[in-house]
Order: sequence, then C-alpha cells, then structure tokens
Amino acid sequence: MFSALKNKKKIILKLSIILNVLLIVFTLLFFDFYKKRKINQYNELFTSKNKEIKNIEEILSYYYHNNEKFTFKTKKNEIVSKNKVNYFLNKIETNLYFSKQIGKSSAYIDIKEYELYIASATGLFFKIDIRDYQNSIVKPKLIKSNIKNFIYDKRFFLNSYYGLKDILIDNDNIFISFNNEIKDGCFNTGILKAKIDKKFFEFSRFFDHTECISAKSSKYKTFSVGQAGGRIVKFKDGYLLSHGSYSEFDEVQNSKSIFGKILFINKNGKLIKIYSKGHRNPQGLEIFNDNIIFETEHGPKGGDEINIIKEDKNYGWPIASYGSNYKGQKFMDKFYPLPNSHNNFENPVKYFKNAIAISQILKVPKQFLNDDEDSLFLASMKINKDYGEKINLFHFKYVNNELIIYDILPIGERIRDLIYDKKNNKIIMFLDTSASIGILSVK
Repeated sequence: MFSALKNKKKIILKLSIILNVLLIVFTLLFFDFYKKRKINQYNELFTSKNKEIKNIEEILSYYYHNNEKFTFKTKKNEIVSKNKVNYFLNKIETNLYFSKQIGKSSAYIDIKEYELYIASATGLFFKIDIRDYQNSIVKPKLIKSNIKNFIYDKRFFLNSYYGLKDILIDNDNIFISFNNEIKDGCFNTGILKAKIDKKFFEFSRFFDHTECISAKSSKYKTFSVGQAGGRIVKFKDGYLLSHGSYSEFDEVQNSKSIFGKILFINKNGKLIKIYSKGHRNPQGLEIFNDNIIFETEHGPKGGDEINIIKEDKNYGWPIASYGSNYKGQKFMDKFYPLPNSHNNFENPVKYFKNAIAISQILKVPKQFLNDDEDSLFLASMKINKDYGEKINLFHFKYVNNELIIYDILPIGERIRDLIYDKKNNKIIMFLDTSASIGILSVK
C-alpha cells in the first residue's frame, strides 16, 4: 500500500514538473510571439510614418525650390580667440533649408568683385552685394538655372547626402561639383559649368567621367554618396578636383580608378592625370604660396588629416590611417585593419586623432591680421574637446615645413565653406547649423 502511494506521488511530481516546464515553454513562446508581433507592428508603423514624412518633405521641397521670395537677416556677434584676439562676426541668416548633414542647411560660396554667390547643396543659386552685410535685411537675388536637367535622384532636393559639393568662380564662369548619376543608381563626382548671368545659369557638363559606383556594385556593401569630396580649385592651366572614395576601398589604390584621388583637369574639362591617390573623403583644397597644395581629408573614426599634395604620391587610404574603422564597418579590419602606419605612404603634415569633421582650408594674406606672414585658416564641423567646448575655426602658421596651430576661434557652428574677400579684408564662411553666412573681421 505504501509502495503504491509512493509511486502515485512520484507520478504526480513528474506530471507537475512536466506541466510546469510546458507552462514555462508556452509562456516563453507566447511572449516571444507577442514581442515579435509588437516589433513588426512598430516597424510597420515606423515605415508608414517615415513614408508620410518623406511625402510631406517632397511636397515642401517642390514649393521651396520653386519659391522666388527669399529674405536674409543680419546679426552681430563678437568672438574672442584663444590668444585673446577680438573678432567681429556678422551673420547673415538665410532662410535656406534641407541640410546635407547636421544643421539647418548646407551651401557653398565664392566671390566676384563685390558679389557673393551662394549655391545651396540642393541647387538654389543666389547672389548678394557683400557691402550690404551691415543692413538688417539683405535681399538676395535668386538666379534660376537648368540644374534639374542633370539630376535624376529626387533625394538631391531633400535632406540626404546627395547634392552639390562645391562652387568655383573663374573669370566669367561658375563651376559646381555634384553627385553625378552616370546610370541608374551609379555615381561619381562630376562638374557642371555655366557662364555667369544675372538671371539664369545655363549649365553644361564640364567634367563627366564614365566610371561610377553603386550600392549594387559595392564589393563590401559600404557605398555612400556622402564621401564624394568635390572641392574644385584653379591649378596651373586647369583645375584640381578632389574625388572621394564613396566609402569604397579597393578602388582607392587602383591607379586606373578616379575614386579616392585628386584629379588634374584641363580648361576643357578633360582629365589630364590622376595627380595623387590614397584619399578617403578629401574635403578641402588650397594653393599656398603658388606651389604648395594643402588638402584636408576626413578620416574614418578619428584620424582627420591635413596633407601637402605632391604629384604622383600615395597618401595611404585605406591601408594607412590614424583613425579606426567605424563600428558598423569593423568587418573591414579583416581586409584593411586600422589604425595602421603611413610608413610606406606620404604622412599628413597634421592629423587629429579625435575627429574635428575637417572641412575647407583657406590661405589668408598677412594684411588680415596685420601680420608678418600669410596664414591658413581651417574649418571644422564638430566639437573636439581637445580644443574646447565649441566648434572651432583654426588659425595655422606654416613655418619650416611644419603646420602649427597658432590660434583657435570658437565659432560654435558647423563651418561648411571658407573664402577670403580681399576687397574688404574679411573671411566669409557658410555655417550649416543656422544656415548663415558668417563675415569675420578683426575688431
């Protein structure tokens, strides 16, 4: 009798354990199903809302780019540099929108006599009389163009990485670089050219190479139009164009590819030669003292560089960098482990271990600061706490083949572009954060 009772208890215990295990399994399966169902619902809702936002953005973009009434307003500010130099910073706040990165809007600038030309990254063109910067209201002249004839991707006109990359005025011509779609979804960095006209820019293709890269053709699936480069400068009897890597890797060290190169183009838009290679995302170019080419370049995670470009030299990317591959591209360490030395390549004349989001570099003549020698000013677009708590404009001196930080100006905004206005002895900037034109002078 006791034996039978024990057996029953064992059976009951086993059944209880089995039932509890089944209950736990069922509960886990139920919650897993519920969690996946909720995630799917949230993903569907996010996709739906994101589509709605994009549709609204496209409608706003249409009316914005067909608007003819733009008004710019001025504000005054004072800046004290690290070396206690007092500067005036007059800001002309534009009503431009559709940024290509962080901020209100992105644009590029150049000057001809007293006329400042502004090209928004989404293809709007304006000019203002720079002598009006002290007025409380500045009325820009909108210059229409045929740029839409060359743009096939609607993201160009929205918040995206697609867009204009630089503007250059040379005599009576205006040049613009842009993400050039060669065929469906396949891009390089091209240049358009137009005669300067008061009412209309009639662009035609100037530099239009056949090589292109797309998300589909991307070997490592790293393609990005944001790494386009695109800076244009006059050089000898032609032009230099910084052509980015588009976040590709193998092509950069391929001497037959235009990706990750500084290109020398003649006055007719023909590619004469690959001037240098081994570049990731070259953002700035400047000719210093007629024979020194300074180039600025975004590193990956850290490792922003300033290079002196020499003909036929190799600057190392993606083999050499002081930065590291981003978290999302850590798998690239299998093919191109970083950081890695420049032992077999040209070393940067200056690098930033922690990124400053390096931008344009500008030669500024000695009269700007009533100095004994010319200077270089470097734009940045990111706070680097090694240099303070704000986004900075860096003042460099080039002495005995060394680039030395001489002073730091806490601008506090992303500095997209820099030019020097020699008639008024001022540095002019475009500031992404507030979509403002910054006019800098010594107090």
